[in-house]
Amino acid sequence: MGKQAVPGARGQRLCQDAMGRLKEVVRACRQHKQRVQLAVSFLGIKIRDENTWALLFYHPVHRISFISPDTSNARVVYTCLGSDNSNRYITIKTKKAAAELETALVALSRWC
Repeated sequence: MGKQAVPGARGQRLCQDAMGRLKEVVRACRQHKQRVQLAVSFLGIKIRDENTWALLFYHPVHRISFISPDTSNARVVYTCLGSDNSNRYITIKTKKAAAELETALVALSRWC
């Protein structure tokens, strides 16, 4: 659904606030959400454009600082990703329930 810089690395409230801001941006732009291909591996999270396969986003697994399902939509997972000097919030909306994605991300973040 989108990504955004956030002031912290963790927290349900932080993610809900960022989600609200992303929804406002989407409504203001009046555009459909970009369709992407998500790949999760031991190396990290890769998000590619579904049509062009251009790499839109890459983040190593060890930088994931927070993962949580959206309480109002079973198809949405929040993640906070940290780097040396910034934190980024990402919302991922799946075609089906996001429980499998959440489980995979949690397992990988614990493993790495």
